[in-house]
Amino acid sequence: MSVQDITDVDFAKLIGESDIPVVVDFWASWCGPCRKVSPVVSELAEEWAGRAKVVKVNIDDAPETTMAEKVMGIPLIAVYKNGERVVELTGTAPKATIKTVVESQL
Repeated sequence: MSVQDITDVDFAKLIGESDIPVVVDFWASWCGPCRKVSPVVSELAEEWAGRAKVVKVNIDDAPETTMAEKVMGIPLIAVYKNGERVVELTGTAPKATIKTVVESQL
């Protein structure tokens, strides 16, 4: 399963209507740590296929979502269930840590 890029238009609908957890990678192209986390999220998306939707939100392209979700630091990996953020992980982390944090909510 590939990671889908979404924007302000897509975010609320996707989060609110998903019947499985949604893992969101908030990032920016100018963010070095984001570039380190991105391939890890893509790898894990394959493992989570069918158990979670995995999407990326470029904070520069989605300012309304970034403000509404109170994104204060990136990279930010957030898990949403039933339209609500249930867990988040800010900053770089090893693959094992990201996997453990997210899978606690799947």
